[in-house]
Amino acid sequence: MIRPPRVFLSRTTAGLAGLADEIAAILRGRGAEPVVQSGFLPDWRSVPQLLQDQLHSCDSVIALIGPAHGGEPERLWFD
Repeated sequence: MIRPPRVFLSRTTAGLAGLADEIAAILRGRGAEPVVQSGFLPDWRSVPQLLQDQLHSCDSVIALIGPAHGGEPERLWFD
């Protein structure tokens, strides 16, 4: 069986949550599997690493860009 296409759906602000939900529903209705960025929280990994891990298994990306970005986890720096 062929897996459905995976589409990474990224958004930058809370004001875009409704639009992201609508797009995710449309994608599901068309047989795709949306991977919604708001579905996971930053952790000990750097944000770029976290995104890379999620994007690795996706076939395409939809980025909704607004006027502000969300928070980032505090990162400990070791020498």
